[in-house]
Amino acid sequence: MRLVAGMSALLVLAVPGLAQADVLFHGDFESGDLSGWQSQLNLMGSAGPNITVVGAPVFEGTHAGKIVIHPDDLWPNGHNRVELHQDGARTGEGQDMFFAFSFLLPEQPQVHNDIGYFETNSSYQQSMAWYVDPSGNKATLGFRTNHPQGKEQWKAEVSIGAWHHLAAKIRWSEDAALGRVSLWFDGTEVLTEVGAKTKPDANKLFFQLGYHRNATATPVETIYIDRVLETTTLPELLPSAAGNTGGAAQTAGAGGAASGGTTFKSGGVTSASGGAVNGQGGAHSGGANAASGGAKMGGAAFGAGGVQTGTSGGAGPLVTNTGSSSSDSGCSCRTAPAPTTPLAGFGVLVAALVGIRRRRALSLN
Repeated sequence: MRLVAGMSALLVLAVPGLAQADVLFHGDFESGDLSGWQSQLNLMGSAGPNITVVGAPVFEGTHAGKIVIHPDDLWPNGHNRVELHQDGARTGEGQDMFFAFSFLLPEQPQVHNDIGYFETNSSYQQSMAWYVDPSGNKATLGFRTNHPQGKEQWKAEVSIGAWHHLAAKIRWSEDAALGRVSLWFDGTEVLTEVGAKTKPDANKLFFQLGYHRNATATPVETIYIDRVLETTTLPELLPSAAGNTGGAAQTAGAGGAASGGTTFKSGGVTSASGGAVNGQGGAHSGGANAASGGAKMGGAAFGAGGVQTGTSGGAGPLVTNTGSSSSDSGCSCRTAPAPTTPLAGFGVLVAALVGIRRRRALSLN
């Protein structure tokens, strides 16, 4: 019986998929409506719905969220905002959250906009945020932490009309010595275990995605959101974990996204024609590109006090940067080779265990 139990345990460890991470939230709009989201801020504007579900452009699947903000989309506190709202599932003291979302800017932003952030319930203290600013004919994407003091941790240029993917690992803590944030941009790690007071107070946190800006802002602006995830481990957050079976990059009509976006296909990622290197034109602060062959994004888990406990990762069909490009209209990506199946090695192990059992039985006779 002990042998059978040991073999069962080895089977779970040896075969990926038998012990998978939990997806705690998946905002992918594939229902064709906003029913997967807890609530919306300024869903309806004076000219009609500000948040709609569209069939193009999409990051994966067949639907994405389209968010349009107008000068008169004001919240009771005076903020100019149109956003999707969801409570975080794991935001308690000492808990780790794995979070990701994808966005596309169809046009250059005209003013500063927060596009995603975490904030405390009840006390409404913003913990950290992603934001965009105009930068020539492109846009600058930035990330800041707000406690114990505000600090811009990273920024890079992003291409207009192309999908970009953000992923984060957050350890929540009211203690700045224990709180940690790691960040990935288009599959490349750009921040590694940055220290911050990630919980402004004891309240749990929610996240909001869309546009949030100064009440004096006047332009009408649009952003597309897709593949919003909260999971218990990092690999599920990466773009190649799902892929878009639709294949072709989206080309917009009037008022839509520009052509030349990223094409996501089943089993991995391929770039549309003219794809740019991730963040080209704005060097990443921190982490180096993933090595060819696809080391697991995120590497080691946080140990006690935020110290890494090791670097065990795992190969897989993960996105890596090829390091070259012909233009700046998308991202240039490829997938690592698929991992070899563990079943062959597992069969050898089982045979060895059975042989040991037989020898022990013969020695007892």
